[in-house]
Formats: sequence, C-alpha cells, structure tokens
Amino acid sequence: MNTPLTLEDRLALAERMDDLMDEVDAGWSVPVMEGFFMALALAPEPPDVSAWIGEAVPTASLTPEEATSLTSLVMQLHTDVHDFLHNEDSEWVPLFAHTEPMDTALTALGFVQGMEHFAKVQWKMFTKEHAKTASTIRTVADYALEDGKVSADQFEIAEKKFMECVFEVVAFG
Repeated sequence: MNTPLTLEDRLALAERMDDLMDEVDAGWSVPVMEGFFMALALAPEPPDVSAWIGEAVPTASLTPEEATSLTSLVMQLHTDVHDFLHNEDSEWVPLFAHTEPMDTALTALGFVQGMEHFAKVQWKMFTKEHAKTASTIRTVADYALEDGKVSADQFEIAEKKFMECVFEVVAFG
C-alpha cells in the first residue's frame, strides 16, 4: 500500500505545478487534478492514464528525473483521491479545504470536465434527475472561468455546498 501524500507534500506539489504552468504554459493545477480525479473515480470505465497524464503533467519540458518524480506524485494523488471517495476511513480532504476559495472553483472545474469527458452518460442522467445539485457544481466550476457569468455572491453560496453535491454524485453512481 502506498503512503498518502501529506498536506505538506500536496502544497509542495501545488507550488511546483503552478510554477511549471507559469514556465511552460501547460499542465494542471493540483485543485484541477483533484476534481478531475474525483470524476475518474466515478467513471464506469476509468481511462488509461495515458489519456490524460500528458496534459496534466507537461513532461516534455522536464528532465527525465523530474518527469518521473512529478508523475509519481501525481499518480499518488490520483490514488489518494480514489481512496477518499471509496474508503470511509480515508482522512484525506481536498486541498481547497486548506487554501483559497478559487481552488474550490478549480476543483469543481476539473470535476465537471472529468465527468463530461469520461462519465458523459452518467453525468447527463444525474443532471436530469438532480438539476439543483448539478447546477450548484456548475456554478462553482463556472466561477473558475472568470467570465463574469457567476457573481462572487453566487459562488460563495454554491461553494459551501460543493462537496456535499459531489457526494450526491457519488451516491447516484
């Protein structure tokens, strides 16, 4: 069994991914990864890692050692998130619980993108049957797009319910 990443490990990974995104204009933030991994944990047939790892971690811009190390940390995060959703004894919590509100929006964005891409049928069924819950998740995700469609007040209300809504999706699946 792998040892879960500590909060300090995840904060360091988040900082490294943010730096890498600034350097090469590619890759995903840790909050986006966490949301995406939540969706993958709910997908009826989770995709092969090769379907998303290159977009999440821009390994071409790294030394082989750096690429291996960073990919290993991301894969451990993937495992930690899966364990969180499928093991009631898991003590892991999303990084946004320890950081800024925008990280909640980024987590929601990763979640919606993962659901729409890898659990399309389930997500459509869920949104039809649970429109209010799906709307809450989308409101949080849309705030990350910073296009002005979601006000700070709307976001604040939806943000408080985000994880509750994710668990409704988990229970639905």
